[in-house]
Formats: sequence, C-alpha cells, structure tokens
Amino acid sequence: MPRRLVPVAAAAVVLIAARQARATSWDPDGLWLPVGLQFGPSAVEESREGAFIGGEASFVSYSRGVWIGGFADAVWDTGPGQLRHVIGPEIGWATFGIDVGYLGVLQDGEYRPGVAARAICTVGFAGLYGRYGRVFGDAPTPGFGELGVQLKLPIPLALHAPDRSSRAASPRRVAGLPAR
Repeated sequence: MPRRLVPVAAAAVVLIAARQARATSWDPDGLWLPVGLQFGPSAVEESREGAFIGGEASFVSYSRGVWIGGFADAVWDTGPGQLRHVIGPEIGWATFGIDVGYLGVLQDGEYRPGVAARAICTVGFAGLYGRYGRVFGDAPTPGFGELGVQLKLPIPLALHAPDRSSRAASPRRVAGLPAR
C-alpha cells in the first residue's frame, strides 16, 4: 500500500469503529487504564523525516462522553535518532481530545526538556493523532511533528452502572409548553 494511503486507511478504520461504538447501548462510564502501542511518521525542523514507535499508558475517568485524566508515553524516533517521552494531562469529549505535557528528549547523550501538545481522535482501542513538540534552549533538533496511530487495550478499573431511572420517570418537556 502506498505510504500516503496508510493514514487514510487508518482514519477510515477509526471512524467506522466510532460509528459502531455509538450504535451500541454499552455505557463505558468509569475509570480506565488504556495501555498500548503508538507508531507513525515523524519530521523534525531540519526536514529530516523518520518513523517512531513506542508505548503509552493513560489513566482516565470517563463520564457521559467526557474523559479527563493523565498520560505518559515514550517513543524512539529513527529520523533524528532520539528518545522522547511526554507526561501530562488529557481531556476530551466523545472521540476527540487534546493533551499537553512535559517533553523530555534524549539525543546524542544529552537530555533536554520541552513541551508537547497533541490532538487525537480515539475510540478507546484505536486512535489517530497529530503532535507537535519543542525543546527549550539550544538543541540540534528543536522541534518535531508526529502523525500517529495508537492501538490500546482499555483496561477497566472501576465501571459505574448508568442511572437511567430519573430519565425514564420524568416525561420530556417541549420548550415553551407548560408541564402536565
């Protein structure tokens, strides 16, 4: 498959899975520990392209479509020959989310701190994302970009049964009309 079709195919899989997940009555409210693999193409500001592979773990609370938590990940990037890790908070609604975190880069035997931000489209077990990161101060490769695919195993830590009794007991009201 040509390199350009890989992101399109991955996006199609994620969107189809998201549609199927919305069509079910399964309610995922609770605490989750998704862990897994992330990989994809990368580029640094020096126009060196590469590929990265690594792992990620998140701890998230999911309730009524909103998820909030924290994550930690580490990847090896073949382009600049560097190890990167990021740790920070994440927040999202339905399948879309963002995270921002402390970035650490190990390259040529030197460790440099920085910051990274990512936008993600996820269905829990698979996701697509774009990330940009920048190292503080003078560095051989100060900034990088990633287009990534995540494959994760969402481990339930504590699930909450949905409370549907209050919704079923009260009739729906139409705006502007008096209650019966």
